[in-house]
Amino acid sequence: MKSSTFLLGLLVFVTGLSTVQTAIADTSQSLAATAKECENKTRTECKVLADTHFDNENYEAALALYSNLCQSDFGYACHQVAWMYQNEVGVARDFTVAIKYYQKACDFEYGQGCQNLGVIYEFWLDTDTPVEKIVGLYKRGCDLKNADACANLAINYSEGDGVEKDMEKYLGLTKKACALGGEVACEDVGDHYDETGEMEKSLQFHLKACELNSAYGCQQSAWKYSEDLGDKIDFAKAHIYNTKACDLENGAACNNLGRAYIGYSDTPDPDVKLDKVKGLKLLVSACNDYEIASGCAAAGYAYDDGDGVDKDQALGHKLFIRGCDELDEPGASSCFNLGNSYKYGNDVVKRNSKKARHYYEKSCELGGGSGCDEL
Repeated sequence: MKSSTFLLGLLVFVTGLSTVQTAIADTSQSLAATAKECENKTRTECKVLADTHFDNENYEAALALYSNLCQSDFGYACHQVAWMYQNEVGVARDFTVAIKYYQKACDFEYGQGCQNLGVIYEFWLDTDTPVEKIVGLYKRGCDLKNADACANLAINYSEGDGVEKDMEKYLGLTKKACALGGEVACEDVGDHYDETGEMEKSLQFHLKACELNSAYGCQQSAWKYSEDLGDKIDFAKAHIYNTKACDLENGAACNNLGRAYIGYSDTPDPDVKLDKVKGLKLLVSACNDYEIASGCAAAGYAYDDGDGVDKDQALGHKLFIRGCDELDEPGASSCFNLGNSYKYGNDVVKRNSKKARHYYEKSCELGGGSGCDEL
């Protein structure tokens, strides 16, 4: 009985082994067939083919083509192989393989490979990689005109990490990263010039960030044109950049745009036609979706007063509550409006001097002068 069982088990094992061997053979043939797709094609044509497989989530074929291209000293292809192993795309995560291929990409002068290898050593692996090695990889990537590498190297100089602290080098490298298309670097340089009070220089870099589709860069450009350029203020341009920033889902810009359309803007563009329905929609979104307290206050006021919409004091009260009590950064105006509601009463709440005082106090604490005056 034991003998029969052993033989049956052996038969199953051998059959299973045969199945595995067949699967391996099929996979090898499949990969070989994929590699043949690049026969008689230029390297560029083969790259396009590999990228197409990747975009179509045919990762096995993409990996085969990238691997073959890497053998021909093509840094981009080596980077793609490394990235797939690092991020577990189509293959099991394997940092050893990822490091190997990122190093190849870097050796073949593909700057993103140097940058990503530095990031793996700095953030992904629990190792004691010398910071000087990481800095060297960022420097190599930056020399190869990789924006991310320049930005990371700049941070090392700003913190004195692995290099002597040098803010001039930080600024120069951040500018280089911006010129190479790093939108966050452009934002950082713009913010630097904000701090030094050089508003025209700040605008220059925030505009560059906006060109790179940075919502923050567009919003800051709008702010400069509406507030910070003295005799060069241009409300029309402010409106253009607020519109783009809002389209890129910047809540502050949507709030500013809503205030402009509903007629509550402190710096109105005379050429913007009022559209209270559109403006109110933007303000409600600023309040609910982006947690902008002034959006809650403005939208609440419009509903409470029936400004451009059917009067709805219940909804107005709800928006005031959100702006004053529900946000991480509450707004003085919402609290003040709640104070008024409880002081005078309306269709939704009864007069309540205790609650009125509570909200006036909160408004005052948040910097609302009107709330302080009521107290």
